[in-house]
Amino acid sequence: MTSIPRPLLLVLQEKEKQVLRIRSIFHRQLSVPLANSSATLLAYKSGEVERGAVLDVESSNLDGISSNVASAYQKALEMCNARAHVEEQISRQDLSDSEKFQQYMIYLKYEQSSGDPGRVQLLYERAITDFPVSSDHWLDYTRYLDKTLKVGNVVRDVYSRATKNCPWVGKLWVRSLLSLEHGRVSEEEISSVDGLRWRILFSGEVEGTLDYSFITETFQRASDYLSEQMKNTNGLLRLYSYWARLEQSMGKDTVSAHSVWERLLKISGTMLEARQSYISMEIELGHINEARSIDKRCYSRRFTSTGSEMSVSVNVLSSLIPMHI
Repeated sequence: MTSIPRPLLLVLQEKEKQVLRIRSIFHRQLSVPLANSSATLLAYKSGEVERGAVLDVESSNLDGISSNVASAYQKALEMCNARAHVEEQISRQDLSDSEKFQQYMIYLKYEQSSGDPGRVQLLYERAITDFPVSSDHWLDYTRYLDKTLKVGNVVRDVYSRATKNCPWVGKLWVRSLLSLEHGRVSEEEISSVDGLRWRILFSGEVEGTLDYSFITETFQRASDYLSEQMKNTNGLLRLYSYWARLEQSMGKDTVSAHSVWERLLKISGTMLEARQSYISMEIELGHINEARSIDKRCYSRRFTSTGSEMSVSVNVLSSLIPMHI
């Protein structure tokens, strides 16, 4: 019996390995619910025919296909058909952003009920690609990952992208830090995410660790970036309230604290809660005359509340000032 020369044997062995790799890729592809999977099936059958199999390459029937491949393909096809309608809806060009957003929410709810975390994560990635600054999608996505993946590089990466795309959403920053703590990452990594706040908390314990002007500059940059986007919102009010109180408590600068509030009133002067918070701080500091002065500036003005679309008018803030003083 003539033996096969070693160089030729190696070529044949490598070719067989290549066939097995290609076949494995087709098997995996056929088991995934993808659009136009019938074309993949026909391509797979054509390749098998070239290698000597007897199959009908003109139809999508499964005759002659191994039972495990046929079963996986049939299951994937059923999954694809179940999602065909919502996939079609999301792909419509005439759909408004709000309608498309709702379709994603419906789709996500369906995928979560199916219990496949990989498919849910993939769909969230599609959603944030279409709506990169939608805080609702980022909040839902990170909440889902916290519940299913708990910790890990994937979760940290998503939180990093979430806070970069929606830096004004406090909940994302808070949950990002909690995720880092649960993952037991290094102190350096946590500090890099929340460095300024960390330095504020410990500046009183370590002499010379914090130049207070850096805090003012940071708030100034945040205000410049967020004011237009967050005008007349509670988010902007919290930012300015925190800034003003730091100016008063850490900076020991009442004038700067007043300037912060006055700047907010220029931006969101018709927002009821802004006036209320300004007056409340003055009362807490015992600056009753200053509080009354701010209150008088509210006479005959008309305000909107962030809690509703209703308007209030005249001197509604005077109840915040103790009448016996």
